[in-house]
Amino acid sequence: MFAVLAYTGLRLGEGLGLKWKDIDFKNLCIRVERAYGQYGWSTPKTKKSRRAVPMSPTLVKMLAEYRRGCRDATPDGVVFSHDRTTPLDQSNVRRDFNKALKEAGIRHVSLNSLRHFYASNMIASGCSIKFLQNSLGHSSATMTLNTYSHFIPESGAESVTRFDALISGTVKSLSERKKR
Repeated sequence: MFAVLAYTGLRLGEGLGLKWKDIDFKNLCIRVERAYGQYGWSTPKTKKSRRAVPMSPTLVKMLAEYRRGCRDATPDGVVFSHDRTTPLDQSNVRRDFNKALKEAGIRHVSLNSLRHFYASNMIASGCSIKFLQNSLGHSSATMTLNTYSHFIPESGAESVTRFDALISGTVKSLSERKKR
């Protein structure tokens, strides 16, 4: 569960609401179709929250191994459950997360920090804000920028140098490079 949240940026309720049919091993994505929380099953938080989130190769491998170890992993079975029909309890998941942090000697952070971990590391990896907006299920790119802009490097010196080289002709444009 923690790996899914850290590798996809899903909200806790979205992770708890996953069924095996939502894990698309062929197209390497997780489809967010529902959430599960304190008051039971619900639709995702916003209209944009219903989405397909790409899975990294590492997460694909982890989920495939996890599925092999699950008895009765039917398409309608709940991924993170004790009985394959009822998702884990949010309070218990939070408690287990805090326990894992303590055992690992990591300072206390909220479970929602895994969402921020995903977003900040995607930005550090060069991900576009539009892609991140869609992955996180934000209603607008503005919301994503307002939340995560502090992770975007502010130094424009490199950009100005690249811009100058492009305009002065010492570096070929991206469209020219793609033609090769």
